[in-house]
Amino acid sequence: MKKTIFIMLLSIGSVVLAQTEQSNKKISDKHHFGFGVTTDIFSGDENLNNFEAPFIDTILLTTERDNLDLRYSRFLSFYFEYQYQFARNWSLSSRLKFNNRYLSYHYLYDAISDDISINLWDLEIPVMANFRLPVSRSNYWIASAGIGVKFNIYSPNFDILKNHSIHLDNGLYNNYQLEFDDHYKTNFFLSVGTGFEFQVSKHRLQTFISYTAFFLKEYSFYHNSIGANGTTFFRELAGDTFRQNNLEVGVTFFL
Repeated sequence: MKKTIFIMLLSIGSVVLAQTEQSNKKISDKHHFGFGVTTDIFSGDENLNNFEAPFIDTILLTTERDNLDLRYSRFLSFYFEYQYQFARNWSLSSRLKFNNRYLSYHYLYDAISDDISINLWDLEIPVMANFRLPVSRSNYWIASAGIGVKFNIYSPNFDILKNHSIHLDNGLYNNYQLEFDDHYKTNFFLSVGTGFEFQVSKHRLQTFISYTAFFLKEYSFYHNSIGANGTTFFRELAGDTFRQNNLEVGVTFFL
């Protein structure tokens, strides 16, 4: 009798344990956590990268003696991602994504020739819908689309980016200032992407390409020219406002 009762209890315990493991597996199959990195491509292409265009040319009296030339552009981001798998081929995901953009220019105006740099840090929080289609036993094609918000969390002192004085023949001088401004600390965006997912041991690895389009034109350059007696020749004479849309490639590793 005792042996029979022991066997029954052991059987019940095995069933409960199996159901618990299966339940935990279902939960773990729905919730995924990962991290990743991205960089942009075609940074030096004027048609794709708005920071390349010499906006200062459009706000001065002549374009023959001035130039703002982008010499170097770097974009890097890293992020943490949460993904909820609510159907076999569908999931929702969100990220805490930190972006860094560094820009180096050569500035030329009259006798002024100097190098300047701009360093921006932003936080992006997107919400994405993802569709996953199997292409083999453990590989998938993925398409994503969503919306999000970006916050500027660090920028240099934009009040006076560069200030130069040119002495005139009569002993007086003129002050020339080049300024850069980010008009909005918050911006909204749309994002679409596509890529592939691979099984790496017990983990998932996703590679992708994505395009992010921002709603607001948030940046502009200014040029000021102030005479020796305080007379303003050009005061806060601004080029067209512009935005930076990002074409990125990246990789995500899920734990």
